[in-house]
Amino acid sequence: MPASHSIRKPVDFIVLSAMRSGSNNLQDTLNNHPEIECGGEVFNPDHLQIWSKVYREDQNAGQAQRVGLKAAVVVARCGKRWFPEVMLRIARRPLGRDIFGFRLFGDHVECFGLDPLLEKLHAQGTKFIHLVRRDTFDQALSLVRAQATGVWKTTSKTPATAPLDLLPLAARVMRAAALLQGHKVVTAKIARRYGALLLDYDEYTRDERSYDRIQDFLGMRSRVPLRHANMRTPRVDVEPYRRLREECEGKDRLRLFYALSRHLTDERDEVSYAKLSTTLGVAETAVKKQLHIMRQRYRSLLRDEVAHTVENPADVQDEIRYLCAALAAVDQS
Repeated sequence: MPASHSIRKPVDFIVLSAMRSGSNNLQDTLNNHPEIECGGEVFNPDHLQIWSKVYREDQNAGQAQRVGLKAAVVVARCGKRWFPEVMLRIARRPLGRDIFGFRLFGDHVECFGLDPLLEKLHAQGTKFIHLVRRDTFDQALSLVRAQATGVWKTTSKTPATAPLDLLPLAARVMRAAALLQGHKVVTAKIARRYGALLLDYDEYTRDERSYDRIQDFLGMRSRVPLRHANMRTPRVDVEPYRRLREECEGKDRLRLFYALSRHLTDERDEVSYAKLSTTLGVAETAVKKQLHIMRQRYRSLLRDEVAHTVENPADVQDEIRYLCAALAAVDQS
């Protein structure tokens, strides 16, 4: 057994993130690795985690149980503030897997003053993974939608919900965006302080090879091919997307890439140029031009990639149409 795994650390890794950033999927996916136990939001003020099982005061239970849960959560809040290391030991299964981690949001750090704990864990060898969803407005929309519908975690068994009219909730969305941005600032500072592995939401959701990076970062003894637990992966080769991202990064246009790349396969009437114009701070005509250029380059890269997978060069265009249609179908599901 490697020396790094011979001594059981209190915490091997921490996922720094914010609400609606895909951290639930990351937790569930990592738990499919036989050596990894990824706990939930151990320091969520409304949660109590005991041996990897999460209890919430608002969960379905009888009246007596709800009263007991509420009291237990209140006591747990005191424990998280004054005895955070004890709460970590309680959260982890005594005879669990070799590698243990949990999810931590910016508001958790502020609520319980966890900076001294993080400093101590870092000194003990804890590693940090920073999962970032750069589009705070979309993140806020997702948060308000989850609050309004009560659907916080989407799986293949989640029933379809009616479209939500977000116009009356505009003020609420703006407040959510401000709240999330504040939380993201906190986690970004922690990530920089401790040299966290950056995991970009857009790339992570599109490319399951991100899990290979995580396993390498954590120094796993065995590499396991992990697949999204709660997300569908587009049936489009990720290499053109990755190369386009690298090209934009080389031209110092990464912000433009993240804003426009999600619309590479959208129809014209599916793109809100006005919103993109506001986000990027440029005219709509400039947005249309840049998106057109990016789409052309993406198709060129995709054509090169597909050419290696078909025997007859005449089949390349048909294969591209199929792949783009598959991607559009996944994005709409």
